[in-house]
Amino acid sequence: MQVKLFETYSMGMIKRISRDMVDSLEDQLNRWLKDNPETRVVHVKQSAAGGSLGPIQLFISVWYELNRSGT
Repeated sequence: MQVKLFETYSMGMIKRISRDMVDSLEDQLNRWLKDNPETRVVHVKQSAAGGSLGPIQLFISVWYELNRSGT
């Protein structure tokens, strides 16, 4: 099993998650899945950090296996 981490962060000291941040993560994840069709996602976790004294950071961790047999 392998792990792929996707992340995005706010520019500056904004206090809430923006639509652009969500769209960025979605684009990254969808592009990776499209570019890696042999990937079988096993587990997904999300987390967020920051926002009070620093930039907001969003993360998505994807645990996956490679399906090399084509099934």
